[in-house]
Amino acid sequence: MVPPPLNRRQLLDASDLAGCAIVIGLKDAAGSRPALARLRFVRLLKRPLRRPWFFFWPRVDVRLRASERGNTPVLGPWSDQGAYPLGETVLTHLRWNAETGYYETVSWNAVWAAGPPPSAFKKALAATLRFLSPVDPGAAKSTDRIAPSATERQAILEGAEVVGVAKVLSVERETPWRPLMATLEFLKIDKGDLGEDEDGPRKIVEVRLRMTRPDGAPMSLWSDQGLYRTGETVMAHLNWDEGGRSFLQTSCANGVWPVDPR
Repeated sequence: MVPPPLNRRQLLDASDLAGCAIVIGLKDAAGSRPALARLRFVRLLKRPLRRPWFFFWPRVDVRLRASERGNTPVLGPWSDQGAYPLGETVLTHLRWNAETGYYETVSWNAVWAAGPPPSAFKKALAATLRFLSPVDPGAAKSTDRIAPSATERQAILEGAEVVGVAKVLSVERETPWRPLMATLEFLKIDKGDLGEDEDGPRKIVEVRLRMTRPDGAPMSLWSDQGLYRTGETVMAHLNWDEGGRSFLQTSCANGVWPVDPR
């Protein structure tokens, strides 16, 4: 059984080294499966204390997990074979294994594709365009998505644990291409509850967005990338994660659509 996915904070907490890296080499094992991936980091989110890197972007070797050797499972129920395509840039979370002397991927959802870091010119150009643009590029367009039919809504409602109207306060991104977490402020709750905080009933929650693998294949059967846009008011149907009430996720592929807040 595949372990539950880790959220962004859990991934960082479990990592010794995390950041964006270019895959500069793959070393095959005897069975023709890649055994090691060599990475050159170009951006660090977390660095190990055991090795100071001051002047050069670090190069590290990652020991890849194989899901099977022949027909016999050997290293666990998940594999990161194919997660490090040669020449691609990935965002990865790694831990140090003192027994093997290599880094290893923290979790099955700890590595995904990332665009190469923008140049200083592109950063300056993007900042200028944001300053000059009168419209937030993430603003909602009411014609982008259409609400499900009444029959579909009833089925979606029955399958969700938390249902209500919420405003999207922000969409946090580890890279410009892959949103990771959407922060919602519930204006109205039609089903379920969000628990309590210091000020009473909880209204602001984070929704962990479903990811895709580096090769483009979904980690689940569907993804909600793009369904939450900053400043948009949505009808959201959510479920708590399998482990309890750690975080919320969209309940189904068509479980979110824009609504008029008035």
